[in-house]
Amino acid sequence: MSAPRTSHAVCILAGGASSRFGSDKALASFDGQPLLKRVILRISTQTNGPIAINATRTKELSAFGFPVVEDRHWAGQGPLAGILSAMDWAAGEGASEVITLAVDLPFVPLNFVEKLSSHGAPSIAASLGQSHPVNGLWMCSQRDALDAYLSTGRRSAHGWAESCNASVVEFNASSTGRDPFCNINTREDLTKAEGGN
Repeated sequence: MSAPRTSHAVCILAGGASSRFGSDKALASFDGQPLLKRVILRISTQTNGPIAINATRTKELSAFGFPVVEDRHWAGQGPLAGILSAMDWAAGEGASEVITLAVDLPFVPLNFVEKLSSHGAPSIAASLGQSHPVNGLWMCSQRDALDAYLSTGRRSAHGWAESCNASVVEFNASSTGRDPFCNINTREDLTKAEGGN
């Protein structure tokens, strides 16, 4: 049984360099489809709100049918730049909150949006005792605080989540013990993860 849909804006963070992977992870084939498409399919069942992709490769990724939001501030400075861009984009869509998640999560939970929204913003995902602060729910009004955090030279997503007292929302492992936030950093990770549900 699927979780009820919300109306939250969601931004998929696909702006990383994929240096350990060796090519664009968003376009890597996972069980016969681009990893980005798999994440879109899993997240689009969870919200009736707008969805965007945070990346610099507008031409390639716009083919997936969603707006591609580039970093206007702090470009190249890691995932927090993407979260800031997500806040700006969502505010422009008239949303007061935005959910962000990384593109390399082939098993992102099907109740990800609903469970975070039930805890309220700001909140971040956790699984198997480890937090995943890039994957969270934020108030768009936090953008100035995040910009100020980045202005100090800090780039830690964990530090940002702690600084804004984000709630930590625990997600269960699958019935086989697999981490729902298992992410794809290398081609070996991709090979190990393929074939899962």
